[in-house]
Amino acid sequence: NLKFKKTINPLEYTKEVYKQIDKYTEKELKQFSILFLVMNNLDFFRKNIELISEITFSDSKINEFKQGLISYLLSEKFFDKKKLDIEDLDLKFKQTAKIINIHAPVKVIYNNKSHEETIVIFNEIINEIKKIDLKEKIEFLENKVSINLDEKLYSELLSLRNQLKGG
Repeated sequence: NLKFKKTINPLEYTKEVYKQIDKYTEKELKQFSILFLVMNNLDFFRKNIELISEITFSDSKINEFKQGLISYLLSEKFFDKKKLDIEDLDLKFKQTAKIINIHAPVKVIYNNKSHEETIVIFNEIINEIKKIDLKEKIEFLENKVSINLDEKLYSELLSLRNQLKGG
């Protein structure tokens, strides 16, 4: 009697991962990455809580999770932890934390990074989100200009494009 192990086809696995990630926008995935970095570097973000508190996320559920994470960081009972335990969170945040842990793209490059490298990654993601917001504004103005052909809107559009090119 031979026992056969079912081998996982890498292509099928990749398709499944893509289907799961495809549900989220690029901006949401970047936001997941920010929260993932915070969840895995509690000691640093506890000292620099203003970095996370200044960010406003596009989804109200994620904003609520951020507020819960900030209260977690400020609580004295978890002061010695360096990484967030999902079990320590309120029940309403557990599913969001699991989604972030599964779908955050940064988890692939995050392993074995120092605090300095983590901050560089954090700042790069913040800048990428700002660029995405700028692109959304440009797209909105392009649509508006194409309908109205307004000179003021066109000059604003050119200004936003220059900002995007400048970084």
